[in-house]
Parts: sequence; structure tokens; C-alpha cells
Amino acid sequence: MFKFKKKLKIVLLISSFFCGQLTAQPVQTLLPKLGDDNCASLLLVSSWTKNNVKIYDGCNGQYIRDLDSQNLINGPLGILNAPDGDLLVVSETNNRLLKFDRETLSIGKVIMGDDPITAKVEDNFIVNPVGAVIDKDGFMYAASYSLNSVVKIDTKSWIIVDEMLAANNSFIKGIDAGMALSDDGHLFLPGYDSDNIIKINLKSKKVTTVVPSGEGGLDAPRTIMLKGKEILVSAQRSNSILVFDYNSGKFKQTLIEVVGPTGLKKDSEGHFLVNNSDAVFRVTNDGNSYEKIVKNGAGDLEKGTFVYRVYKSAANNEMTL
Repeated sequence: MFKFKKKLKIVLLISSFFCGQLTAQPVQTLLPKLGDDNCASLLLVSSWTKNNVKIYDGCNGQYIRDLDSQNLINGPLGILNAPDGDLLVVSETNNRLLKFDRETLSIGKVIMGDDPITAKVEDNFIVNPVGAVIDKDGFMYAASYSLNSVVKIDTKSWIIVDEMLAANNSFIKGIDAGMALSDDGHLFLPGYDSDNIIKINLKSKKVTTVVPSGEGGLDAPRTIMLKGKEILVSAQRSNSILVFDYNSGKFKQTLIEVVGPTGLKKDSEGHFLVNNSDAVFRVTNDGNSYEKIVKNGAGDLEKGTFVYRVYKSAANNEMTL
């Protein structure tokens, strides 16, 4: 179920940006035959209970195939691009960070955590990793759900170089996948079990509570999206996308109501993506209209936790949306 606070207007979003024929100079692409040749992107959705990431056409939402054919994923959450354009997937249950080759979007390897192809047991990652983001200098910040900690990782060596938030702290409980980096040098974190949002100054490591526990009915925040002077949050048990003031953290409004939202991602100008357990929606920033891109249960999607758009042109994946 998807409700709007204002009058509902369903629109068919056929954007040439996503669905039109690419007219730029020839570039290296991701699987040119994957999905509609006239569509410039793919949608990826982490399916927790299926232990895989589902791949859909970025325009019509048709299911294409699963990402992992090597049984590397167990409990998928965050998805992001590595600095080299390859795809990273955070796999919580088996404590792994996985990297999938952008040229095939199928060949994966373990870059942090225990690698099943080696005889030794690697212990070079965090327990119960949920999400990760990469800053402009190429450092990755990854969080642990059970330890409530955040570490800094050098993406050239894939080695943990610093601890940004100590384990078992009093600031947050149950960090979830939808972390966000701000332009002013802070890392925003949702507390799924503490029902709050905090931020860490990436230089001083100072921790500040941004949205107090339960503010505006905040219950089980999963993903944070920063938009101007506003903080948008997918609150799973609130069944809503909630909006808070960036500076004060005070509740502003319920933008939309959707059953069990989890992933939240900026899309093309004027839109964002949101997913729940078994579907993906593309919503206008004002919350007035939407399109259900991935229909309920398409491709056996179940317990969706995160949504991500990847572009077939490697250059486009570095665009700021």
C-alpha cells in the first residue's frame, strides 16, 4: 500500500535520461545485452531472505536475473560502487564485503571477511556489517549492526585504518544500512533499534544526536537521504518517509506513507527511489506522484532491504544524483 498526504496522481515516468537511446561517444558498458538495449540503467535490490541481489531493467522494472551465482551472499544489505566502478555488496550474515566485476555483473569475490576459496580463516572485517559509503578521497566507512561501531577503510588496500565510532557506545543501537555523507564532512547513521539519527564529524570524531529517539514518530529508521536542508528517512515501523530539519533535527512532515519502507535513494533530478519488502517505487521529491517500477514480488523479491541504480556506462555511475 502506498499513500500520499496530498491528492494522488499516478504518472508514467518515461524518462529519456533512463530509457532513451544513449547518444554519447562510445564508452565501455556493463553487459550491453542485459535488459532493454535502449535503457541506460539497471535497478538492483537486496533480497534478504533470498540471499541475493535481484537485477531489474532500470526502465520497465522487468526482472532479469540474480547477481550472485557463487553463493557468496548471505543477508545482503548495502550496495554501492567501488572507486574503480565495480559493484560492492555488504553481506551481513557471513560478515563479508563482496566485489562484483562491472564488465560481467556476475563474477564476485570476497575483498573483506572470510574467503571460502582460501584455507585460512580471514578476520579482517567487522561483525554484522550493514552498510557502507565512500568519501571523495576514496575512504570507505562501514558500520556494524551488532557492535554499533563504524570503521574507516582504505579502498586501495582494503584494510581498516581507523575506528570512527567505538563499539557498544551509548549514542546509537542497531546501525542500519542507509548511512549518508554530508557536504560538511559528517557521516549520518540511522539507529534501527534506538529509533534515532546521529552524525559523526569525520575529522574530530565528535558524535552528535541529530534526531532524538522517536521524534515525529520515528520508528525503525533504515535509510537516510540528505536533500538540501532536509533529512529524509525511511522509517520501517512508521510505515512512512519522514522529513526532518537538517539543522535542528525537528520533525517537519510525513512525506508519504508506504508499508515497511527500507531502501531510499536519490534518483534523477526531482525523484527518489524507495523500496519495501517486495516492490520498488520512483517518487517525485514533493511526494505528489509515483510509479511502481518493480511490481510486488517480481523475480521472487522478498524482504527487500536496499535499492540501487547502476548505469551501463561506467562514467555515469560516478554522477551525483
